[in-house]
Amino acid sequence: DTPYRLYTIQKNDTLDLLALKFYNNPTYYWIICSYNRIQDPFKTPEVGSFLRIPNLSLIEFEDRI
Repeated sequence: DTPYRLYTIQKNDTLDLLALKFYNNPTYYWIICSYNRIQDPFKTPEVGSFLRIPNLSLIEFEDRI
């Protein structure tokens, strides 16, 4: 159970811009997608909807070798 913040989508938000805002790296958009089970990262989230933004420092990744 990773702690997260609830974010309300604003006009012109994109997943890469949210990753830049919260993680200082737009390429981390996939973390937001994965945590919210978003299958199409290119689809613009609906204004007023909510996304869970996980606390990056507390995410545990599985090693897959």
